[in-house]
Amino acid sequence: MSPIYKGLRDINKGGIPTHEFLSHLQRIWRSSIQKGRHAHARFAIAVSGGVDSMALAKLCIEAQLYSQRRELPSVHFSAFTVDHQARDGSRSEAERVAIQLRNMGLDTSVLTLQWPDGVVPLELPNFETAARRMRYQALSKACRDSRVQDLLLAHHNDDQAETALMRLVEGRWSEGLCGMKGEAGAPECFGRYGLCQSGGRELTALEKDSERDVGLMERKENPNDFNAANYSHQKPDIIHQDGFEYGGIRIHRPLLKYSKQHLEKICRDAGLDWIEDETNRDPTKTVRNAIRQLLSTDSLPMVLRKQSLNCLAQRATLKAESRNKRADELFQKCQVVRLDARSGRLIVRIPTQSFDPTPEGSELAAHDSIEFQQVAARVIRRVVQIISPDEKISLSSLERVYKSMFHEHPSSSTQSSIQSAFTTCNVKFTCLGSSTETPDSQSLASAEIKDGKSLYDACTWMLERQNPMRGNLPAEIRIPRRRKVSFSETKKLSSWQLWDRRFWLRVMPIPDADLVVCAATGELLNSLRQSLKYAEARKLSLLLHDAVPGKSRFTLPILVEEEEGGRKRTPLALPTLGFRKTEGGQGLRWTVRYKQIELPRATQENWNGLVEKGVIVPLDTGLNFWSERFEPKQFRDDIAVRKLSRANMFKRERIKRRNRPRAKFLGDKIL
Repeated sequence: MSPIYKGLRDINKGGIPTHEFLSHLQRIWRSSIQKGRHAHARFAIAVSGGVDSMALAKLCIEAQLYSQRRELPSVHFSAFTVDHQARDGSRSEAERVAIQLRNMGLDTSVLTLQWPDGVVPLELPNFETAARRMRYQALSKACRDSRVQDLLLAHHNDDQAETALMRLVEGRWSEGLCGMKGEAGAPECFGRYGLCQSGGRELTALEKDSERDVGLMERKENPNDFNAANYSHQKPDIIHQDGFEYGGIRIHRPLLKYSKQHLEKICRDAGLDWIEDETNRDPTKTVRNAIRQLLSTDSLPMVLRKQSLNCLAQRATLKAESRNKRADELFQKCQVVRLDARSGRLIVRIPTQSFDPTPEGSELAAHDSIEFQQVAARVIRRVVQIISPDEKISLSSLERVYKSMFHEHPSSSTQSSIQSAFTTCNVKFTCLGSSTETPDSQSLASAEIKDGKSLYDACTWMLERQNPMRGNLPAEIRIPRRRKVSFSETKKLSSWQLWDRRFWLRVMPIPDADLVVCAATGELLNSLRQSLKYAEARKLSLLLHDAVPGKSRFTLPILVEEEEGGRKRTPLALPTLGFRKTEGGQGLRWTVRYKQIELPRATQENWNGLVEKGVIVPLDTGLNFWSERFEPKQFRDDIAVRKLSRANMFKRERIKRRNRPRAKFLGDKIL
C-alpha cells in the first residue's frame, strides 16, 4: 500500500478496498492531464439507484472525504440520476435517489428524458437502444454544462460477462469479444459539440483562471499525491494546436474487476438502500435481460458461465492491447510529408519495409500473416482516421489498403493487379512513389524535391477525401436566420456544427439572410468565380490551386445565401480557405476548426517548425477573411509584380510631365 494511504480505513473488509479505488481514480486523473485536459480532479457519477451505482457513490464519497482530510480541494464529485419516463413512478424513484445522495454529501441533479409525443417507450421494438442513446446524451450534456470531462459508470464484472455472451451470440470474434472498455469516449454523442472529441478549447479558457489559482508547478515529492499541482506538463497524445478540435466527455468504469456480490456487501455494510428496477427482471423486454436470467442459473455449460466468459473477455482484451501497443510503435515511425487542414489532405510516408509487427522474443513467427495483418491494419486505421469522415473504421474494411501497402506493393511491375489509386472508407489513396502523375500543387512539388530528386518513394501515400457523389453529398447546415434588432444581437455566432464529420463551423450570419453551408459543387464554384472582380478571381484561382488542386475542391464546404425560397443560391465564401466575396458578404464572419486528430509524436514536437516550412498548413481559425500568413506564394508574387508595374507607370508619368515643355503666357496670347 502506498504511504499516502496509511491510516485510511477500508469501507468494508471483503468489499472493495478504498485505496484501490483511489489509485484507479488517480490513474484516470493523470490520464486526463496527459491528454491536456483540466488540471482539477472533478468527476461525475451516473447513479440509477441500483446496488452497483449506490456502491460507486459510496466509494466516491470516501475518496472525497479522504481528499478533504488531506486538504486537497481539487477532488470533487457530482452525481446525475436519469429519469427515463418509461414507467409510472420513475420520477418519484429518481427524486428519492437524489435525496439519498444529497444526504450522503453528493451534489445531485435529476435528468429527465423527453420522448416524442405519442410514443410509449416500453412498446418500442428498440427500447433498449433508444433509451441508451438518450441516456448517454443527457449524461454527457450535463457533464459539459457542469464543466466535467470524466464520467464514472458502475458497470461491474457480471455486466462484462453479459456483454461477452451477447457478442458471442451476435457472431463476433477477436476484438469484438473484448467486452466493455475501462475508458472510452462518450457513446451515442458523435457530432455533438463539447460531448465527443470537441469543446476542449472552450473549457480550457474557462479553467485558465482556476488553474492559475491552484498554482501549477512541477513537484517531485509525494508523486502519488492527488494534488492538482503535482504533475509536469506533458505533450498531449492528440493535437492541441490552433485550428484543431480536442476534448469531449470520457467515460470510465472503475468497477469492472469486481462482482456484484462485492457491491452488495458495500451497500449492506454501509446501510444503504437501493432500488431494483422491475423491467430488468423481465426476460422478454430486452436481450440483456434474457442473457442475465440465463447466467443467473446453472443451466449453461461451464464454458458459457460468468467466470469463463470473463476470462474470454480478458484474454481478448490483453491480445488487443498487445497489438495496439505494437501498432503505436509502428505509427510513430510514420512521417508526415504534408498535412493541409484547409482541404483535409495528407501525404504520409509509411516505411512498410522496416515494419516488423511481431515484437522480439514473441512466440509468433515473422511469417505469421494473421498477426501481421492485425497489427498493420491498426496502423493504417490510425492514418486513415486523420482524413476519413467515418465515425468508426473496421479493420476488415482496410483489407485492400493492407494488401497494397504491405503485401504486394503497387510499385512492383510484376503485380499489375494491385492498383496505385483506390478508394475506401470515403478516402482516396494514391501511391505517389508509383504514380506517373505528380501532385497538382506546385508548392508540394517544390517542398518535396531535394538535391534535384523527389522525396517520394513507394512508401509515400496521399490521402484525401473521396469526392462525394451528387446523390450522397454531405448534409447541409442551415444557419438560423436573425433579424437586425441590435448590434450586440447580430454579433453573436451560431452554435457549433460538424460539417461532413470533418470541419467544425459556426457563423455570424448576415441580418435577414438565409445562409446554408453545403458542398462546393462545380456549379457553385463557377458561379462564385464569375461574380468576382479580376483581382479576387485571380486570388481565388491561386488559392484553390495551392490548397485543393483538381477535383478535391469539390470536398470543401461553401457558404451560400438562399434566395427565392431556395430556388437560387448565391455563393459568398469558402470558410476553410479563409476566402470571402467582397460584394454581398459584408459583415459575414465565421470560425472553423478541423476535427480532433492524432499525429506521430515527432510531428507534434516539431509543430512550429513544420508550420513555418509549410509541411503543415492549419486552418485560419480567426474571424478574418484572409490569412496573410498562409497566403499562396504565387499570389504574393503576382501582387508584388502588379504593384511594381503600377509604381513604374506612375514614375513614367511623372517624368513625362516634368519633361513636357512649359507654355509661356504673354498677355492673352500663348507663345
